[in-house]
Amino acid sequence: MKTRKKKLLITGVLLVSLILMLPWLLGMRTERVKFFIRTFSKPPMLSAEETAELHKWLREKSVHLKTVAADSGFNDMQPLKAIIGDARIVSLGEAAHLNRDFSRVKHRMVEFLVNEMDFTVFAIEATFAGALELNDYVLTGNGDPSRALGALVYPAWTTEAILDMVNWMREYNATHEKKVKFYGFDNKPATGSAKAVYNYLMKTNTTKDYDQMLSLMMNTWTANQLNKGPKEEIRTATENIKSLIKHLENQQPATTQQTPSAQVIQDQKEWNLAVQHARVLLQHVKFYGAPSISKATVLRDKNMAQNALWIVDYEDGAKMILWAANSHVMTTPGSGCMGDYLRRTFGKDMVVFGLLSNRKSEGLLPDDTDQGPGAPKGSVEALLTEAGLDMAVVNLRSLPKGAISKYFNAPRKTGPISCLLPAAYDAILFIESTTNARFVKEGILPRVAERLPIPSNLDFEELEDGRPKDWRAQGGQSRLEYQNTGLHDQPYRGSTCGMIKRIPGRPFGEPFGNIRQSIKASGFRAKEIRLSAASRVSGGVGYLWISINVPRSPGIFHQETITSDKWQEYHIVAEVPQKASKITYGLAYAGHGTAFIDDIAIGNSD
Repeated sequence: MKTRKKKLLITGVLLVSLILMLPWLLGMRTERVKFFIRTFSKPPMLSAEETAELHKWLREKSVHLKTVAADSGFNDMQPLKAIIGDARIVSLGEAAHLNRDFSRVKHRMVEFLVNEMDFTVFAIEATFAGALELNDYVLTGNGDPSRALGALVYPAWTTEAILDMVNWMREYNATHEKKVKFYGFDNKPATGSAKAVYNYLMKTNTTKDYDQMLSLMMNTWTANQLNKGPKEEIRTATENIKSLIKHLENQQPATTQQTPSAQVIQDQKEWNLAVQHARVLLQHVKFYGAPSISKATVLRDKNMAQNALWIVDYEDGAKMILWAANSHVMTTPGSGCMGDYLRRTFGKDMVVFGLLSNRKSEGLLPDDTDQGPGAPKGSVEALLTEAGLDMAVVNLRSLPKGAISKYFNAPRKTGPISCLLPAAYDAILFIESTTNARFVKEGILPRVAERLPIPSNLDFEELEDGRPKDWRAQGGQSRLEYQNTGLHDQPYRGSTCGMIKRIPGRPFGEPFGNIRQSIKASGFRAKEIRLSAASRVSGGVGYLWISINVPRSPGIFHQETITSDKWQEYHIVAEVPQKASKITYGLAYAGHGTAFIDDIAIGNSD
C-alpha cells in the first residue's frame, strides 16, 4: 500500500513538474506565456454607466482630425506633439494594407512629422535594396516615380496614395537643404542586395569566390527557384553567405587619420552598406530555410527590427518614421513582433500608432465602393464608432482610473485578434469609414489564373487588345517593368508570336517578366507530359518552364534556359502525378531586352 502511495506521489510530482516546465520545453519565454494569457483571458464587461463614461472620455479627450488629406495644414494635429514628445521613432501601423485612407492619413502624419518635428528618415515594410532605389528618386528626381514604386515589390505599395507621398517627398527635397531619406527594412526579396554585394566586390576587386552564388541570387527568377527548392540548397547558401559576410567584415577600410578625409568617410559608408546588404541576404535565406511558417514569421519580425536599428545607426541617430502593418509595429511584450524588439531598445523614445477603421469598401477593386456593415458589436472599432468618433487619435499612455482603465487594460477584440491595446500601441488612430486603394497601373494585383479545360492559343495567333488571348501576364512589379504583347515581325511560325519586352527608360528593381497559361491536370494524370516551344531572347535570359500543382505537396517544376538570339526549339518532359490538380507553363524573362515564344505544343510524351 505504501509503495502504491509512493508511486502515486512521484507520478503527481512529475506531472506537476512537467506542466510547469512545459512552456520552457516549448521554447516559450515567460513574457510569451504572459502574452498568451493576456490575449486569451476573458475581459470584464462594462455597465451602462461605465460605457457612458468611456464614451464621454473618448469624445472629450481624443485628438479629432479634420481630414485624412495631406497638404491641409497642421492646426488640428498640434495636440499630437504632446503624445509624441521627444520620441526618436514614430511607428505608423495599419489594420490592413491596400486601404486608401490609411495611406492618406499616414502621408499627412509624415508631412507633420517632417515639417513640425524634425523627422528626416522614412522606412517602410518593403525590400531593403528596392527602397534604396526609390530613395535615389526622392533625392535626385531621376526616373519615373510610379515605376520607382515597383522597386518596393509589394503590390500594397504601388498605389496612387503612396505615389502622392513619394511625389511630396521629392518636392520637399528639391526645396529643402535637409533631405528626407527613404528606406525599406524587409528582406524579401533580396535580389537587389545580391546585386549590390556583387557590384561592391567587383569595385573593390577582392574576390570572385562568391560570383556564382550572387549571380543566382540577383536573378529574381532563379532566386525564386532557390527559395522553393530543397532545404539542403538553402543550407548551403546560408553557409556561403556567412562566409561572404566574414570576408566583407575583414575588408573594412582603415581609418588611421584622426580626422578622416571625405573619401575615407565615403569608403566606410559604402563598406557598411555592402555588409548590411550581405546580412539582408542571410536573413532572406534563413527565412526560407525556417522549419515552419510560424518560425519564419517570428524570424522576419526580428530581422526587420535589426534592419531598422541599422538604419538609425547609419543615419547617425536621425529621427525615423516606420510604416508597416499593425501586426508588425505592435509592441506587446512576448509577441515576437518587430515593435516588441524595438521597444526593448528605445523604450518610451518610440511612439507607436495603431490604425483602425470601422467600415471599409468591400472587395479589392477601386470601384468596389459599397460599405460593409462595420466591425462586429463588442469590438474596439464598434466602441469607437458608438462613442461618435469619426477621425481621431486616442492616447493610450495615460489612461484615467475607472471605466476607461477597466476597458483598455483588458484584452479587447480588434479585427481578427484580441489585443491588450496599451501594451500594443501608444495611441490609436481611428477612421470610421475607409475606401480601397487605387493602383498606379492596371493589373498590379494579379488575378488567379483561370484553369482552362485544354491548352489554347498555343500559336499566339489570337490577340485581344494586342495581347495573346488566354495567356496571363505576371502581376506586381513586372507590370511596371515589362510589357507582354503579340509580335507580327519575324515569328517562328504563322503571323504572330508572344513577346515579353522590358519597358524603355530607367529600370527599377530586379523583376522578371512572365507569360503563362494554366490547364486542368485531369487529362494528363499518371502520364508523362511533353512541353515543346520555339523561343529566343535579345539580351538577358529566358526560361521555358512547366509547373505541376499537387495538393498538399511541394509540386513539380522543370525549366530550360534560353540565351540564344536565334529561334530554337526547346523541350521539357515531366511525370504528372495521379493527384495533380493544375499544370501551368510559360516563358519567363529577366533582362533589359526582349524574349519571344511561339509554336507551343503540350501533350502526352508518347
